[in-house]
Amino acid sequence: MERQPAALALMWGTGALKVVVGLLVLALIAGPRGWLPRRPLRWAALLGAVLMAGYEGLASLIQHALMVAGVVPIPAGLGGESARWHLWLFDPWWLLGGVLLGLTAWQARYRHKS
Repeated sequence: MERQPAALALMWGTGALKVVVGLLVLALIAGPRGWLPRRPLRWAALLGAVLMAGYEGLASLIQHALMVAGVVPIPAGLGGESARWHLWLFDPWWLLGGVLLGLTAWQARYRHKS
């Protein structure tokens, strides 16, 4: 396969974003000893949770379910097998990750008053 610069940049960007979310979770559970303000961390985590669970999880899950069911045509670039992988593997993990990120932000609100 030929490397496409835009696709490669997108992959590196999403990888970096996942590292940032991981660091955000660590900062939330570290407690008040961190030098970062707690309230913006919680809001960033809640926004990330909504995006992960809502868009990447639930919306993609519904879209891929409609594709696999034959209600919506599957784009040629995606393919039927890939749509099934997204439906049964990737989308549920994004949904779960968003829910867990939101719960972490919510729990941090009560664990460490700032």
